[in-house]
Amino acid sequence: MVESVSEDAAFLAKSNLVSQRLEYIIGYSLDQCQFRNAVFLAERLVSHLRSPGHSEAQREYAQYLLATSHYRQGKPEAAWAVLEGCKTSRCRYLFAQCCLDLRRYVECNGVLEFLLEDTDLAKCPTADVLSGRHASSIGDPDRSSVLSLMGQTARAQQRHKLAIKYFKEALEENPFLWEAFENLCELGVPPDPNDLFSQFDTGTGNLFPKLLLHFPRPKTVETPFFSIPKGILDQDDMQLDSADPKDILSKIPKRGSLDTDKPKPFLPSMSSIQSMLAQASESGMIESDYSTLDDPNNPFGPSTNREPATNSVPTDSDTVHCRRGVTARRHIEKTKSNASILGPKSSGGITKKAASKSASDANASTSSQFRGTKGKNPAKTGASLGVEKDSPDNGERGQHKEQTATTTAPSSTGQEIMAEKEGLRIVADVLRIMARGYGLLALNKFTEAFSEFERLPYEHLESSWAQCQLAKCKFETQDYASAARYFEHARELEPNLQRDMEIYSSCLWQLKKEMALSTLAKELKDADHQSPQAWVALGNAYNMKHESAQALKCFKRATQLNDRFAYAHTLSGLEYNELEEYDKAQTEFRTAMSIDPRHYNAWYGMGVAYSKMGKHDLALIHVKEAHRLNSSNSVLLYNVGTIQEKMNRTTEALRSFEQAIELDPSHVAARFRKAHIQLDMGQYGESLKELEAIAKLSPDEASVFTLQGRVLLKMGNKEQALKYFTWALNLDSKSSHTIRDLIEKVNQGSSNGREGYEATWETLKNANAKGSTSY
Repeated sequence: MVESVSEDAAFLAKSNLVSQRLEYIIGYSLDQCQFRNAVFLAERLVSHLRSPGHSEAQREYAQYLLATSHYRQGKPEAAWAVLEGCKTSRCRYLFAQCCLDLRRYVECNGVLEFLLEDTDLAKCPTADVLSGRHASSIGDPDRSSVLSLMGQTARAQQRHKLAIKYFKEALEENPFLWEAFENLCELGVPPDPNDLFSQFDTGTGNLFPKLLLHFPRPKTVETPFFSIPKGILDQDDMQLDSADPKDILSKIPKRGSLDTDKPKPFLPSMSSIQSMLAQASESGMIESDYSTLDDPNNPFGPSTNREPATNSVPTDSDTVHCRRGVTARRHIEKTKSNASILGPKSSGGITKKAASKSASDANASTSSQFRGTKGKNPAKTGASLGVEKDSPDNGERGQHKEQTATTTAPSSTGQEIMAEKEGLRIVADVLRIMARGYGLLALNKFTEAFSEFERLPYEHLESSWAQCQLAKCKFETQDYASAARYFEHARELEPNLQRDMEIYSSCLWQLKKEMALSTLAKELKDADHQSPQAWVALGNAYNMKHESAQALKCFKRATQLNDRFAYAHTLSGLEYNELEEYDKAQTEFRTAMSIDPRHYNAWYGMGVAYSKMGKHDLALIHVKEAHRLNSSNSVLLYNVGTIQEKMNRTTEALRSFEQAIELDPSHVAARFRKAHIQLDMGQYGESLKELEAIAKLSPDEASVFTLQGRVLLKMGNKEQALKYFTWALNLDSKSSHTIRDLIEKVNQGSSNGREGYEATWETLKNANAKGSTSY
């Protein structure tokens, strides 16, 4: 009976050691992006744990590792199949993420609601996130992550009010969830960045929890197989230079000996495993020197890779000091040039503080102790599990080491705390400016957004993301030349950039740069054939060549690659408008509006479709909604005025044209329509004054001289009217017959030439409308 118990204990101990080794190698493979290798090894771990004696928690954790490997390999369907039926919180969270990717929204929402209500989710302290104390590779979700995922699910289901609620709650838990902030901006309710990052303002007392000032022991990462201190698996603290697979395990940190307050519920500790092995050795079941584990043919590696736990992990104080020293030094060195860039105090202001030299020196010493000598283990013993023999020296060394850590840590505690506080504030200040600029851009306040982005520190301003934001601000204010320059600079900073390139292609379309647009489309398509932005750029290039059918195919391909791409749906609708297929155009516009209700281009396109169908009342509703979403766009106001004029609402149309001119004094089409309405209303002097302003802006437009001649003819000045008609005839030979008719009627004493004028004016109106339309 005793022998049977000892045999079972020895088998379980060996099996647990095998599980630990496999988990180490899987973690290493994931860190090195060797996902196929991780999948294969995770499958071996799942198979290994099917043997009796292993708990359900162990099996679910193995399934989690396998699902994680599948998910990082880009196979959410395989991960979903592995995790189906799992009950641990980490498995449920990854399962919900897979459901979201696979658009199983109801299933995803049910799992997340269960996690939020029936699971005690941990909060996410922002100070821990930035200082690295929250680093964990086992996937336990916190409350902010679950809320953010619930917001994404609700938004995908078009439950926008519920999505806004979840995103706001997620940001309250963790203000550094930029994804949640972006979603709120896209839904039209950007939070106030000053409130969001108020806890990081200078002089705020709640910046750090009180516990952080006492340097607590590092939290441990609990898995069903072992527990290690958080941050130990950081890439800075590991040396994985050797490509020898036999040497991998020796370079992966081993299980630590730090005590934790949290119990280990899954497996006995390493000390109890050692005692079981010793008991089995005494009973003769296995050899006392564990030669089986030391066998060079052992697939899990020789026992020399299992150093003593007491020597493989530094003391608590050393570990914390090392991590904080690195964090403090990095934050300060990277922000020395940012000192006086930020202006107003509302953003917190970025000021410079000297880095702690003692913290850096202490970090270097502890880092060298932690890393050890390359290719060698710091200490080894003859026993395969690394159990040191008791000796007086060992006790003295341990006591001396504890005393050293105790005496050295407090000397740099204050400086490290100040350095870490400064790093947190600098990060919060930079994000505050980005958030304020991004929020203003989402609210279509482009001038204010541009000014806010310009306040970024130089190293952040000289990033492709910031340059694209500046370019979009200029694009939406119809300053296409400046927008193109910012986009070009962004591509210089990041040659393979795909993000926002659909806007850049539309900018080149507006500038009529056919060669540059074709080059951009080819480069984007060569860089990534599956990029929706590349296909949009190609469609714009075909549209410039007046090949609407080919352009439509490109836009449809973009929607196939990403059916949530609202801009591509809008461009498809505009092409259908060109082809006079208005029903299909309306379908595309409705799809774009369902994806993004604030996408004003889709509302405008729908209004154009209704206007061409003769449904002016519906057209006016949609174009007015587009103007409400983007009140700074003069083109939208101009189109509101043209529809009102078609509905014989002349006074309202005149007011709309005047407002468009106030937004953009160089808007020739709006001034021309205003002058025409004033002529019909008998306001000849005001009409002539408006036409003179147009002649200065566009001196080669024959229609302007034709309308000036008509105004002068109404005022009885036939000689001046004849002169303007002659100038118009010289500028526009295509309309010579209509202008000659006007000249003949002047000679006959008649002022009736409206039909001939209307033809020339209609040509100008169509040309200006097409040139001013913002794709």
